[in-house]
Amino acid sequence: MMNMEVNIAVNIQATRKFYKVIVISVGLYESDIVNERHFADRDSAVAYTETLPAGLISLLMEV
Repeated sequence: MMNMEVNIAVNIQATRKFYKVIVISVGLYESDIVNERHFADRDSAVAYTETLPAGLISLLMEV
């Protein structure tokens, strides 16, 4: 019998970035994540944050 050892290495790197918006409602004693959305470009993410009602906080991140 022949023994074979196979080593396979996979290296995947993301080359495309996207933008994530997390919407948070901050209360007196607690905070809640209201929504989390992903966008292909920054302009779309910013446009979404501008449509949010007053009283909500949005975090925009490049991922």
